[in-house]
Amino acid sequence: MFEALSDPELVAMLAVDEQDAAGFDAPAEPDWTVATLDGVYAGCLTGGDLVSAHVSRRPSPLGLEAAIAGVAQFASLNLDQQVDLLLLIERQRASLDALHQQALGAFSAADSSDLQWSREQAAAALRVSPRAMPRRIATATTLMTELPQTMAALSAGTITREQASTIAVASWTLPADVTSHFEERVLEHAGEQTLPELRRTVEQARIAADPATADQRHHKARGNRGVGFCPLPDGMASLAVLLPATDADAIYRRLTAAARLLPAEDPRSPDQQRADLLVDAVLTGLPVDALPQAQGRKPGINLHASLSTVAGLDDEPGYLDGYGPITAQELRRLAFAADATWRRMVTDPVSGQILDYGRTTYRPPQPLIDLTIARAQVCAFPGCHQPGHHCDIDHIVPYGEQGETCPANTAPLCRRHHRCKTRGPFRYRLNRDGSHSWQLGSAHTYTSRPPVRLGPSDYTPWEQKVAAAQEQHNARRDAAEDASYAATVASIRRDLDLAVAAQDPDWQQAACTALAEVQRQRTGQLARRRQPRRCHSAEVPDDLPVEPPF
Repeated sequence: MFEALSDPELVAMLAVDEQDAAGFDAPAEPDWTVATLDGVYAGCLTGGDLVSAHVSRRPSPLGLEAAIAGVAQFASLNLDQQVDLLLLIERQRASLDALHQQALGAFSAADSSDLQWSREQAAAALRVSPRAMPRRIATATTLMTELPQTMAALSAGTITREQASTIAVASWTLPADVTSHFEERVLEHAGEQTLPELRRTVEQARIAADPATADQRHHKARGNRGVGFCPLPDGMASLAVLLPATDADAIYRRLTAAARLLPAEDPRSPDQQRADLLVDAVLTGLPVDALPQAQGRKPGINLHASLSTVAGLDDEPGYLDGYGPITAQELRRLAFAADATWRRMVTDPVSGQILDYGRTTYRPPQPLIDLTIARAQVCAFPGCHQPGHHCDIDHIVPYGEQGETCPANTAPLCRRHHRCKTRGPFRYRLNRDGSHSWQLGSAHTYTSRPPVRLGPSDYTPWEQKVAAAQEQHNARRDAAEDASYAATVASIRRDLDLAVAAQDPDWQQAACTALAEVQRQRTGQLARRRQPRRCHSAEVPDDLPVEPPF
């Protein structure tokens, strides 16, 4: 039916709004699809034409084809078509996000277990932290059951997943009888707003929808106060503190006032001063000796590194429990601090797997606890990053089923995943490389690995590293001897020239004697260089690798 149409007419026909298209003879939609795809393949329609035809239409598989064609021919698109392509892709993605929310909500609703094992199953499959999955499931469930207009807007591509999630989370604190009015109010202009603008609208609508319980919501929100730790790049981290606004403001003002008491010549910025004052106040105000233990150890930072890195033989990054990799220089600074304690761990030099640190008792002894935590570093469940010293020590093969209390049968599990493994269909095993393979009640298998390998990526035996460091030391010493010899000879020759000019035989004799002694020492230096050299302990400089301390 399209053979007689010109390209502009065909494009105009494809751009007709769905509501207007209802008057066409059936089957209109299949004919559009065939015509559009045929037009792409035949070359009579460009990617820009397709983008313009579908940017204002409801997301569909045909619109996705148009987006693919637009990206493939991006260089041929004009500015308007390029902007339309970005909008088209954003709307298509929002529609797929709506499908994802529906599938996730249905998957959770089908789970009748008391511990909601579907949380872990979905988290492992989607490579999401198990601690983040409950919020995702709650958001999807809310959109499906309580916010149909928001779900429809997401399916139509008029709002984004982030906007839909913001609306859903805000509705959690509202009574069910005002949710519908709240939803209508926030969706009125949501398609025209940025995320920060929508958040302000949501907060205003939330208060307006239920002003009588605003104080109750604030009291409930106070119960969510807490401290969060978030690793950041370059050896930094964010310590997020959620507090009532009055307390947070008082702390900030007090830190600011204390910073003003510092000397004017202090080179730190005000933000740096506040941060340092906060660290000093917390670390000195909470004496570590009075704090409770976790897995038999006092609170403190735990570092992992190869001995060669600590000794300065290489610059492989170390690992800070609960954070991740840190630089070798920062690691050595902490390792050689006055209050640092070293614990020996025997590792495989190639894989970095810890090999060794009571097999007949149920409760693991302290050395086995230390080994198990150091090997896995975090909870052994896929995607869970709960630090090992806050976890339970689990028997992989249960102790009641002849499971031994030994390194090959222990792993750290956070309390929830310990319960899921004990009471649910979850099973796992420890692999030779230190990873753990899990089956979560289905045919799928998931693997969790320690956050970092405890060994250099290019393993070199200790002896070779010491020899290389020795060579570097010898080269520096040779260069220093050469420079000293040249300077001494030049000085003596100047004295000899002055002695000759002054016709002073005693001075000449002293200069010649000194020159001969320097030449004798130089001959000894050169002879020593031609033989195998090894530094004696008295000659070892500060930067030469130390011997293993165990």
